[in-house]
Amino acid sequence: MNHTIIIASALLLLGCEMQKPSQPATPQSPAATASLANAGTATTSENDTQAPTAVEQKPVAEPQAVPADANAISQSETIAEVAVAQADEITADSSPQPTEPIALEMFVRDAAETNLKLMEGGYGTRERPVVINSGAVPNYVTFEPVIEHEGEYTLSATFAAQNPRPFSVIVNEEVVLANVGDKVTKGLGPGDEEKVLLGKLTLNEGTNRVTLKWPDGYPCSHLSSISLDE
Repeated sequence: MNHTIIIASALLLLGCEMQKPSQPATPQSPAATASLANAGTATTSENDTQAPTAVEQKPVAEPQAVPADANAISQSETIAEVAVAQADEITADSSPQPTEPIALEMFVRDAAETNLKLMEGGYGTRERPVVINSGAVPNYVTFEPVIEHEGEYTLSATFAAQNPRPFSVIVNEEVVLANVGDKVTKGLGPGDEEKVLLGKLTLNEGTNRVTLKWPDGYPCSHLSSISLDE
């Protein structure tokens, strides 16, 4: 009897619960619904379909030609010209240079040996004296030119003579010219001397002896100097 009452009570309670109206779901706003949809789509896109972002490549600028500075070009050309000139000078300096021709004049006052009389007045002058016959025969005068290198030289003599007075030329004890210097000048006074070409002779390197010698019985010309030209 008691069990029957308990079972009946339980069934009654169960029936009451089943008859309660169900709670309606809380409606969501359209904005919330759209946000959820977008979030889902974005999640799916980011996780499943998003492609790796490409790195933007910027075009590399071509190098621009820098215009040359006119002054720099001019300076470069000047430097190059100077370098060429210096190279030419070095080449010229290294090449053999021609020697200056010898032009040697020796005055009678500087004679190494003579038996003639030196005149600085009368027939000659202090600036340009002459030698004349002193009575000793044969008349002669010797010079000692110093030559830098052996070679052929042209001999000239400057003198005055009113009549032909030829003489011989002796070089280092050897007669090389005979009967030369017979030139007649306009007088015997100062300023009457003339330079007369005598001929060519060969001289050794170093000191040489050059003698002008007149024949016995013939007085010398009024000699002022001799000249040697290479």
